[in-house]
Amino acid sequence: EELSVFVLRPGRPLQEVRLWGPRRYTSQEARRDGAELRREAFASAGQDVELGRLRRFAAELWYREWLPEELAIDLSSTDAERQLPEHEVVAPADKGKFKSTAEWFHAKDRVEEAAVF
Repeated sequence: EELSVFVLRPGRPLQEVRLWGPRRYTSQEARRDGAELRREAFASAGQDVELGRLRRFAAELWYREWLPEELAIDLSSTDAERQLPEHEVVAPADKGKFKSTAEWFHAKDRVEEAAVF
């Protein structure tokens, strides 16, 4: 499972950081890793700009073995998505203009760069 995290540091352009979870034998294990990585990314958002906590968590997942009852949770359901904390990234008025959050960030970055020059 791959996770993209967008980091905005003061005075620097927006940066995309990609983290990979461990290679798994089953897609259920990979989905579970992805859900846990996203949960940790939301929990540490804004507190750890260097992503040290998230990187350590991703490394710990390599040694994690999921129990069958932990994998039995259907992560594709809307109830599983509600387990993630509520996090509003894009203002509601801007959501209709862009296809993804990444597209919104890149557009915002271009506007800020144009304002500097």
